[in-house]
Amino acid sequence: MTSFRNTILILMILIVIPVLFSFSRSDQMPDATPEIFAIYINDGSGIDISAVKMFLDDLDVTRWAIITPTRISYTPIKPLDVGIHWVKVVINDLEHDIAGEKDWSFMFSFSTSDSEIDIDPIISPTNKKRINITGTTIPEVSVELFVNGLHAGDAYSEYSGRFTFAGIRLEEGENRITAIARDPITDEISREFRADRSVILDSTPPMITGMTPENEDMVITPFSTIHIEYSDRDGTGVNYESIILLIDETAVIPQTRNESECVYQSAQPIEQGHHQIEFGISDMIGNQSDLITWQFHVISPDSVENPDVPLSDKIIESPFSTSGKDTVTRNNLKPDFLKNDPFGIITATPTPIIKPSPQHYQYEPPYIKYPDDGAVFKEPEISVSGVANLNIKIQLSINNQIVYQTLSDNKGNFIFMSVILNRGENELMCRVTDNKGGYSDFSTPVRVTYEPLFIKRNLPYQKREPKSLIIEKEKVRNQ
Repeated sequence: MTSFRNTILILMILIVIPVLFSFSRSDQMPDATPEIFAIYINDGSGIDISAVKMFLDDLDVTRWAIITPTRISYTPIKPLDVGIHWVKVVINDLEHDIAGEKDWSFMFSFSTSDSEIDIDPIISPTNKKRINITGTTIPEVSVELFVNGLHAGDAYSEYSGRFTFAGIRLEEGENRITAIARDPITDEISREFRADRSVILDSTPPMITGMTPENEDMVITPFSTIHIEYSDRDGTGVNYESIILLIDETAVIPQTRNESECVYQSAQPIEQGHHQIEFGISDMIGNQSDLITWQFHVISPDSVENPDVPLSDKIIESPFSTSGKDTVTRNNLKPDFLKNDPFGIITATPTPIIKPSPQHYQYEPPYIKYPDDGAVFKEPEISVSGVANLNIKIQLSINNQIVYQTLSDNKGNFIFMSVILNRGENELMCRVTDNKGGYSDFSTPVRVTYEPLFIKRNLPYQKREPKSLIIEKEKVRNQ
């Protein structure tokens, strides 16, 4: 194949009547708007300029062409489509009034090299695990595709030379794409043309590498700074404009954001109590991480007996702890945050209290609001509800056997639906545990009086007489 040119020259020579044109083979063009022109001469009788016409892909483009007595040229207004294009030029002799015409073709390709095959550019890196691969080669030849040296598909180029492979699967990381076209010379011999591309698949979102405070940390007020570090392991780059940061379900915008960290500084100290952080981020190609959630606690310095000792070395205890097991019943003591709640509807949680203790209690015990202490039920299925610290796991035991577990919501409320009780006495106990192995309980007794179902014994069948016959018998007896 000849080298690429930016113009197409077709020389058409009019020697005698009739008109005779020379022939030129098709060529492949890298320019989407090439100049297309033809030169014509005759034996001296002259060319009728008004009769010269040019057609491109069956469209008459004469009105946009430049015509002289020896030449006609046309440059497409819009870029050409990829593939083969056809040109036809018609001229007329002034003296003999005899017309002549000539057709030829050329092919436009994205290729800017002398290769007989080319793969279209592929977006890289990408987070799509399957992509379409297209390209241009010799018309009507077989094309074979390989990904990382493994056969991935076969195709056949169209008349325009275009080929397409749809839904090609990529592997995580760099992928080497190879397309091989085979142009048969004989039944046994063919020419092979090869093109290569590479594409990187990155489907992994960025990861958090550090945070302050960490999960379940306890910090002393005043406290107002949240610091989060992150990185993208695949090197695609972190899109720090995509950061999602929520504190207690309220979205905030970090004042400092860059490729490796973000810092949020609250205008006012964060209130004492339990708080929750949610964080998410994506990379530059759209891989979005799930919202990662963790909690921390802000406490008063007054609750720390020795401020010089790091918080991590302190042991946390419930204020109700009097022995190795902290069990509280409705009849003896309510948690502090429910003492002023005669109707049991307050859902606020207390500030954790830090004290030296071998029991490691971190949370106050949950409080069962329903059922009441000593309640009696005629059905075995009930619900159990109450209030505890926010977003913690709560276990429900019946007669010292754990049967259900749930999480309290962001207001501390919890509920167990469809709790099946035993007949007779039942001891309901709710328990919360901390991350150091300590636990706090709240228990209440209830009783169930339901009777088991039974089937009555069927009596033998007795034939009943009609009511009218019974009445007649009564009349006879009375007479």
